Amino acid sequence: MKKILLTVLAASALILASTALHAQQMVVEKQTDYIEVSARAYRDVSPDEINIKIVLDENDTKGKMTINQLEQAMFAAVKKAGIDTKNVTLADAAAGVKTYVLWKNQSRTRKDYLVKTDVSTLSALYKALDDNGIYNIAIASTRITKLEQITDSLRIEAIQKAKERATMLAGAIGQTVKEAILINSYDNNVYDAVPMYTARTKSLNAAMVEETPDVEFRTTKVEVNISARFRLYP
Repeated sequence: MKKILLTVLAASALILASTALHAQQMVVEKQTDYIEVSARAYRDVSPDEINIKIVLDENDTKGKMTINQLEQAMFAAVKKAGIDTKNVTLADAAAGVKTYVLWKNQSRTRKDYLVKTDVSTLSALYKALDDNGIYNIAIASTRITKLEQITDSLRIEAIQKAKERATMLAGAIGQTVKEAILINSYDNNVYDAVPMYTARTKSLNAAMVEETPDVEFRTTKVEVNISARFRLYP
């Protein structure tokens, strides 16, 4: 008798547990009714910080200017271009002045500098350096200093687009969306701001020397992709 009673109780408990689990699953499924959409936002961005490498080499002047005179000419050009001299640093602070022995009784002295500038003053700097007889110039590096802020604004733009898209699709079937229950953000920032014009040399023709050159950079596409789920309501 006890065995039969225990069997009946066990079966009843199993049925109740199964019913409760089924009810719980129905509630969970009802609570997780959602629509999933994706959206993207992008912007073409140019670098706003440019580092120019300037090589001061006595040999470039064929002995007409010393390294000190070249330095004075460089700093004068930097000031003329409207750039703070605080933005001028030695490219290799540890090395400083480099002296090379060319052959017997002859040597040359060289210094490498970096000048931090931007697109608005870059052309003026090239022109001023050229006017002062400094031609060994190249773009060392570029940077987008506000890349994170730009990316954040694109994330906001993309999620707003996703919400608008979800609202439109849900409205077409008589439903509404409210809160987001999942948001995934994927950034695609391949920074490759290559200058179209990288250096000035003494071989430039007179027309280019007389006019301030325009320096253009390829823009970088900063892109954000958003995938979001929004809860659906009848």
